[in-house]
Amino acid sequence: MDEIAESYLRAGDLEASGNLDEAIAEYKAGLALFSPTTADAATRKTYFLVKLRNLLWRLQRYEEARPVFEMSGEKMPRIPSDNQPFRKAIKTLQKEGLLADLSKKEMTRILQELDLELEDADDELEPIDFLQVYYDSSEPGLSARAITDGFLHHDWRYGQETSDVVAEICQIIGKPVLKQIEYSSVQRQDVVGETVMLSVEFEDGKRETFPVDGLEDILAFVNKTLEKLGDARRFVSLETNGDWFAYYLFDQPKWKKIIGSKSPALSSDGIPGIDEKRWQKR
Repeated sequence: MDEIAESYLRAGDLEASGNLDEAIAEYKAGLALFSPTTADAATRKTYFLVKLRNLLWRLQRYEEARPVFEMSGEKMPRIPSDNQPFRKAIKTLQKEGLLADLSKKEMTRILQELDLELEDADDELEPIDFLQVYYDSSEPGLSARAITDGFLHHDWRYGQETSDVVAEICQIIGKPVLKQIEYSSVQRQDVVGETVMLSVEFEDGKRETFPVDGLEDILAFVNKTLEKLGDARRFVSLETNGDWFAYYLFDQPKWKKIIGSKSPALSSDGIPGIDEKRWQKR
């Protein structure tokens, strides 16, 4: 019996005895043993992947399970939640004045692009994945739909998709509350490396520079700016279950109907830069 087979049996024994964290570690260790010269590598590796993904799924460790499903050549099932199913969620968004351009023809087009039939959407489609396609633009910059509805989405490497994300944010807000001046970097003192800094200018000409580790930091700064300006709206971070970010600009009533209900239409990662409970009570 070779080392890979022994690892597989050890992992199975650990799982059967209830030592699930150890079993997961052993399945991962077994996968690391494979090499281009391993006999029957593809078939044997699939055994590990299926066991590992099913165990992670059973333990609700969905973010860990997702890449394992992908490696095994299957799409991960929809994560169980109390959220509204796809079609109901879309109706909720439309009831709140969003998705005005979504005709039956447009719905069919987007579902075809996602390789889905309408009758399968409730079980297989997350509303956020549909919104990404609906608001996408064939040209640089935000689509008219995104500006109208207040929807912003970018890859986590947003700098590859836009040279001025602050301008896009202001398009959604409807006024130039901030102007992007420049990015710079500052040598860190605690560890080796640099901190990226973004300089912006307010409408009154004053400037401020703040650290930016990603898009979330910029939206946090914008939300604080909206609060100072007395604007009741905030950019709400949406769960995407991927390496991209999405936000809606909501006021409290719209937030409550779409995000804050017991059965929300969309899942939220919170409101960047803002005490969410305090904002809800205003």
